[in-house]
Amino acid sequence: MEKNWIKEGLFRLKWFLTPEYGREELLRKENRAEGADERGNDAFSDCREPKSIELTGEQDPVRAAVTLERIRGRRFMQPRRALPREGDKYWKKAAFRTLAKNCETGSAGAMEELAAFFEAKQKEDPETAFYGLAANFWRFRAWERGSKKAGAWLEAWLREPENGRLPSPFLTENLRGTASGRCLNALGFLFFEPDREYSLDGRDAEGVVEVSSYESEDGPDEDGFGREIYYDWWYLDENLCPLPGVDWLHSYSNIDRRANERRFSACHAAAAAAVARRKEKKK
Repeated sequence: MEKNWIKEGLFRLKWFLTPEYGREELLRKENRAEGADERGNDAFSDCREPKSIELTGEQDPVRAAVTLERIRGRRFMQPRRALPREGDKYWKKAAFRTLAKNCETGSAGAMEELAAFFEAKQKEDPETAFYGLAANFWRFRAWERGSKKAGAWLEAWLREPENGRLPSPFLTENLRGTASGRCLNALGFLFFEPDREYSLDGRDAEGVVEVSSYESEDGPDEDGFGREIYYDWWYLDENLCPLPGVDWLHSYSNIDRRANERRFSACHAAAAAAVARRKEKKK
C-alpha cells in the first residue's frame, strides 16, 4: 500500500508540472500497454478517495472524466457482455457495411452515423441492450476524433448524477477485450471471421492493436502433460483493420512466441511504421 501511495504522489506531481498538451503522452507512458485497468497494476488502483482528485485546467468535461478514470486505474468505458438480437444479421446488408467501411477511414462523421444507426435500432428493440451499448461505443469514438455532436451527448450524459463510466459492448475505448467475430462484425468491425473468438490486447502507444485467436492445439501426452494451444496473431490499426505490408502470424503458441520474439517484434514494428506513414500523409 505504501508503495502505491508513493507512486500516486509522484504521478500527481508529474501531472501538475506537465503542460496540458503533454498530459496525454504522460498517461500513455504511465500505462504503456494501456491495459492497466484490466490487470489492476495502475499506480492509483488503491486510492482511498479518487473523487477528490481535481484536474485543474481541464476544460473538456468528457476528457476530464476519461483522465480521472485513468488516474483511478480504470477505463472510462465499462465493457458488458451483450449480443445483438438472435437472427438480426444487419451487418451483412450493404448499407451497414458501407457505414462500417467509412468508419475504417477514421471519419468522425461516419462514426456519428453509425451511432445514430444503433440508437434507432435501440428504439425499435429496447429489450436488446447491445444496440444502446454499441451507440455509446461509436459516440465515444466520434468524440475522440473531434465530433462536437458526440461530445455534447457525452457531456449531457455525464451531468446525470447516476452516470459514471460509459457502458459499452465487450471493449474498452482502448480496444481491449474478448469477443466473437460475429459480435465484432455486429459492432461494425468487418475484418473478423464470425465463427472465431478473438482477444484484443488494446491500442498501444504506436497506435497498434495486437489480436490473437485460437487456431488449434496439441493434446496432452499419456501422462497428462504437454498440452499446447496455438493461436493466429495480427497487428491491426486503431480501426481494427490490417495494415499494408504487415504479415500475420499463423499457429504460434505462447511458448513459440517467446522463442520467436524477434519475428513478433518485427511484425509490430512494421505495423507501427505503417501507422506512422499514414499519419504523415494526413498532415
